[in-house]
Amino acid sequence: MWKRFKHRLGLKRDTRDLLGTEHVPGKATLAASAASIDIDDRGGAKYFHGRREVLSSFANRRKRASAGGPSGQGTTFLIQGAPGAGKTALLYQCAEAAAQDDWRVARIDGGALHDPAEMAECLGKAYVREKGWRAGGAPASVKRDIAGISRVTRLLKKHAPKRGLLLLLDEVQDIDDYADHPHKSGVKNTLKLIHNGEVGRPVILLAGGLGTSRRAFARLGISR
Repeated sequence: MWKRFKHRLGLKRDTRDLLGTEHVPGKATLAASAASIDIDDRGGAKYFHGRREVLSSFANRRKRASAGGPSGQGTTFLIQGAPGAGKTALLYQCAEAAAQDDWRVARIDGGALHDPAEMAECLGKAYVREKGWRAGGAPASVKRDIAGISRVTRLLKKHAPKRGLLLLLDEVQDIDDYADHPHKSGVKNTLKLIHNGEVGRPVILLAGGLGTSRRAFARLGISR
């Protein structure tokens, strides 16, 4: 699983060089400039300092998502910090742990949150557009998502593996662009359903971004 994930991301064969401690600041530096922030408030501590704490928290979130129950089958896990603080390396370490636990890992960008064809491509699935939609996901009519469930979410409900799906989104602060965008509704609905564990399968959005990331989530309705 991890070998396929590395291939999809174009990572080097020797991931230790990419993910090793020499590329990630020490614990004291991380505590000062790159604390991870878990924006899921359904339990556990809210702030984590250092890689071990973050990786342990992420492992617990995966277990809870797999178990289901009152907390749902998903969450959003945000790693936020300054440029160069080691966010991306930490994201890949979390993704490696998930892949080794037989979770499927798919790297996405903001477009996949509203464009089902793009999300399908990230998942390695074929997608035939519904009538009334142009290429690129632009609506050709006033037809909208049905009952607040986006087409992307319906696709995730159908294709997310039962073992678990990890959606890896780096530079997540860029989703702030969707706050005043025609596709705001689709992005917002997808984020909410993943964050609240309502996809029907274990799905986690693992996101990394700059200090404006929390504000970007808040502008799209994920404020906790």
